[in-house]
Amino acid sequence: LPEARANRFIKDFGMSEYDADVLTSEIEVADYFEECASVYKNSKTIANWIMGGIMAQVNLKGISIREIGVSPQDLASLLKMIDGRIISGKMAKEVLIEAIETRRKPYQIVESKGLKQISDEAELDGIVRVVLNREAKSVKDYKSGKTNAFTFLIGQIMKETKGRANPKIVNEILKKNLGE
Repeated sequence: LPEARANRFIKDFGMSEYDADVLTSEIEVADYFEECASVYKNSKTIANWIMGGIMAQVNLKGISIREIGVSPQDLASLLKMIDGRIISGKMAKEVLIEAIETRRKPYQIVESKGLKQISDEAELDGIVRVVLNREAKSVKDYKSGKTNAFTFLIGQIMKETKGRANPKIVNEILKKNLGE
């Protein structure tokens, strides 16, 4: 019964009552969650993705979660790519939608589109230096107190890497190169 399963989700997965109620409102959704949780251990992340991106597409298309074309294992694979910093959360949302539309595996989409996130610090440092040399005026503006120049420089670095740079690492490297 949904109520008993919801209580188990709260107890076994440390889930909030709200999340447990949403995920157990339909047996297929609860089954999908449990299958995903059997191969990916962060139940809160799974719940967020099911209740967010997956259910949005289910409702938009008027289909069941089993008809979505992304298996629980595929979702787990996508979440592991985020954890491994292979792709960003933003990229993962785009990959999820494409996986639903094309019925391709998330890792196939990431590979075929060259979406792997750049997390190599040496590579990113080189890109940051190129952008800083090209955008000398913005560097000067930043150093004279115009903090919005920092955001502009981040944007230029992301543009240079076609959005593939790890934002956290870029932020750290940019601060270091600007003398912070």
